[in-house]
Amino acid sequence: MGANDIGDILAALPRVTIGVVGDFAVDRYWTVDPALRDASRETGLPIRHVVGVEARPGGAGTVVNQARALGVGRVLPIGVLGDDADALFLRAEFSRMGLRADFLLDQPGRCTPSYHRVVTLPDLLEAERYDVFPRSPLPREVEDALVRTIEEAASQCDALVVSDYTEFARPGVLTPRVCEAVSDLGRRVPDRFVIVDSRLQASRFHHVHRKMNLDEFRAWTGEEGGEPASIGSRGRELARREGRLVVVTLGVLGLVVCDPERFVHVPGFPVEGETDIVGAGDAVLAAVAASLAAGADVVTAGVLGVLASSITVQQVRTTGVASPDQVLARFEAWRAVHAALLEAGGTG
Repeated sequence: MGANDIGDILAALPRVTIGVVGDFAVDRYWTVDPALRDASRETGLPIRHVVGVEARPGGAGTVVNQARALGVGRVLPIGVLGDDADALFLRAEFSRMGLRADFLLDQPGRCTPSYHRVVTLPDLLEAERYDVFPRSPLPREVEDALVRTIEEAASQCDALVVSDYTEFARPGVLTPRVCEAVSDLGRRVPDRFVIVDSRLQASRFHHVHRKMNLDEFRAWTGEEGGEPASIGSRGRELARREGRLVVVTLGVLGLVVCDPERFVHVPGFPVEGETDIVGAGDAVLAAVAASLAAGADVVTAGVLGVLASSITVQQVRTTGVASPDQVLARFEAWRAVHAALLEAGGTG
């Protein structure tokens, strides 16, 4: 694999269509200057002065951002929004990216998730966080509509990505029934690439490709080891059993891609200076899904995932993205160190 191969895959991404299913949220950063002190005239309570506000799509929207930045031509957000200001913001942002929101359903009265992080000058350290999320489960009729919407959208996609940020006691759109519908889609249409990244519900999905981090992999499998070889061996067993890929991210060690026949450890790209891992897993998910949909082999897909995530972690206090030019430039440095892996086409 060489720069031409990576370049060919990146050049093919504008012809790819990816659907992204999940809970779409707003990530908002408030920058507070503690040197500015004031008090309310009415109550005497201290006033904290916000001197900067940044907002962008979060949750499953992070995968949309990553895919679009990599050059994927058509990205379909699939989910349920409320009828509030944050829903309007998300629709406006997707429109700005040149995306249609035909598969985002409206639920009157529903709260669109948002995550508000307070960071303070001069070091921009996170001081507080305020989470806003729905408190009631999806009504049955909305659940029915979402299942139909996923089926319709998937028929237009080269790859369907499920980004499941469901937390305990937080009712999201990926209900047990929706998880079952995604699994059924993977069973009925095995040639359609369906990949799932689920924080807490991995066991609910079947007949799908999987991406997970090391902690999630351990929780799902009971695996205690952390070495790429042991993860790869166990992941290959699971891939063989389900007939699908298993991708496990290992932080600075890179990732392991397992198919039913072998596993490949793709080493990470060492970065210097301050880093921020927010969105790194989503960068891997978007890059792997997009590149495989564009015809990449598993080694090339893994390398693109590693490179994209290494670029995003260097964008601090924001959910970074990786562009095709950045990926190509970084590949040259990565290849100089790992030429043997490329010549061997992977190991395991």
